[in-house]
Amino acid sequence: MKNEYSPRGVQTWIHELEEGAGQVWIRRLVVGLILGMAALLYHVFEAQNFSSPEAMDQGQLARNIAEGRGYTTFNLRPLNLHLLRQGAWSGQSNEIARMREPIPDLENAPIYPVLWAGMMKILPETFRNGQVTGSQATQRPPPEVAIGFFNLALFCLSSLLLYRVSFKLLGGTAALLATSFFVGSETLWRFAYSGLETHLLLVEVLILVALLTRRDSIERETPSDLDLEPAESLVSGAGTEFTSGRRDWWKDWAWNLGVGTLLGVMTLTRYSLGVLALPTIAWIAWLPGRASRRSALAVALIYMASISPWVARNWSLGGTPFGTAGYAMFAGTAGFPGFKLERSQYPAMDTVLASEILGKLGRNLADIVGNDLLRLGASWCVPLYLAGVLLPLAGSRRRHLHVWFLGCLLVLLPAEAIGRTEVSRLSPEINSESLVILLFPLVCLFAGGTVDWLIRRREFPFPLAATLTRASILVFAALPLVGVVIHACLALLGVMPRRHFVVVDPPYRPVTIATACGWVPAGSLMMSDMPWAVAWYGKRESLWMPLRIKQEGREDFYHVHLLQRQVKAVLLSPLTTNGRFREEFLSDADRPWGLFYLDLLARGQLPEGFPLTFVESDLFKAGYCLVTAAPWWKTTP
Repeated sequence: MKNEYSPRGVQTWIHELEEGAGQVWIRRLVVGLILGMAALLYHVFEAQNFSSPEAMDQGQLARNIAEGRGYTTFNLRPLNLHLLRQGAWSGQSNEIARMREPIPDLENAPIYPVLWAGMMKILPETFRNGQVTGSQATQRPPPEVAIGFFNLALFCLSSLLLYRVSFKLLGGTAALLATSFFVGSETLWRFAYSGLETHLLLVEVLILVALLTRRDSIERETPSDLDLEPAESLVSGAGTEFTSGRRDWWKDWAWNLGVGTLLGVMTLTRYSLGVLALPTIAWIAWLPGRASRRSALAVALIYMASISPWVARNWSLGGTPFGTAGYAMFAGTAGFPGFKLERSQYPAMDTVLASEILGKLGRNLADIVGNDLLRLGASWCVPLYLAGVLLPLAGSRRRHLHVWFLGCLLVLLPAEAIGRTEVSRLSPEINSESLVILLFPLVCLFAGGTVDWLIRRREFPFPLAATLTRASILVFAALPLVGVVIHACLALLGVMPRRHFVVVDPPYRPVTIATACGWVPAGSLMMSDMPWAVAWYGKRESLWMPLRIKQEGREDFYHVHLLQRQVKAVLLSPLTTNGRFREEFLSDADRPWGLFYLDLLARGQLPEGFPLTFVESDLFKAGYCLVTAAPWWKTTP
């Protein structure tokens, strides 16, 4: 029997640590510790409460699902009510009675809120409520922390998927570079703590890429074709079975089912991602082989079948396949500037000219291409990718994946441009309307291949120089994240103050919103200029401010209060109170609530005959204004 404690065994063990597999694991451990420390510092010093309206909207929707209210919303959009009148509420239905029932949500795709609701069901009840107390004024609510860790787990999963795909296409060194570029993106770290579904979509996109690269097996490529490591032959070897005739037919159909279903899941995670079905199906049909067109047709049918139940639900409720999201093209035009469309209960969308929509498309497209696209992911990967386009890198699988990437880019750019709303102004970089960021993993993949190709063709005076060059490029590409981590380290040591406060204030102060809403009895209808925050932090039904306070028509406060459902409280936030005096208070007819606030602040007067007569004056100091039907704050302990 071999003595494991013999000098030979110890020497073998030391050799493994210094030269063998142990050295690899030591490096992985060191890298893991560095990434873990960076993530901890980012979590403590950079994470803030939600600043994106979509995150709060999906959070309150997930909570309603978890608490058994169904797919209903507390964030009441007047446009949502308009669609319900055209659909489920049309005919002889009593709108006053319907307004007292749970309001179906017609804005959000279902996958992410349902996953979030499942997490809320598993975790303790404190992780369902966005409300906070006075002692937690400088803390993030527990559910926001929980969804942040959930998105971080998805971030790790997407990094592993990117490494796997890159390894099969490019080899180990290039895959490590591509994954490092991806992990080093400061924008993706902010998305992880934003509460948005972006990281779930990144996982879905990378799974789709893995499936497509497995299907793309036109010819077996040798390492000399790509001039890269031979690890990529794993893909070609697996893929030749698709066209060899030796592959079982059911495996082909399983692949078609996987791709079609995945495209459906992506659409039901974010409606605008449905445009990716076009380049994907066209790409499958474009591949050589007699089975490609049949596969493309099968994928298209499976995709339509996978989304049809939810489309039928939306159609039965609101008369549209994608609810209010399908009207995003009208938002931001001359006829519906700002949030006017979402705040309109009876919008005249037939008055919007095609030229206005084309003008919006042109303006936003120029802004995306000129600004957002070049600083995609807050890293230098885009210039590295563009440099790689000019290099003579061969290989059919890589070329075909690049064709798919360009096809996706060509449809995502106009989709993002036409779908931009006022949400992108409230949260310029971190919002669900940012679509091109979902192609950032492929930008990292191609950039990693470019850097590895260039370094392999350069002669270095010693082997370590190549490693140092790769490390320098990685640090340079991830410079925004490196700067944030360094600042967090200095803040930890007390040398510098933290970059920003935990709470995004203005306009969101969870403790103030929760306190104001807590005074209003449960089951009451509120009005607010940020109903998403009232629904999330205050757990109250909130209707978006109508366009007018009192006028001859159906777009005013009194039409809602007298003919639909009585409003018990109006809450104005810094979104209104911090408005520009001339442009918003005096010149904009669709912002009468600014003058409403100024009259209260300066003269203590409400509009004549206004049914809500009690004002909580202490909130003025924080930039909020609460007008209610009764002085509930005086009786609340």
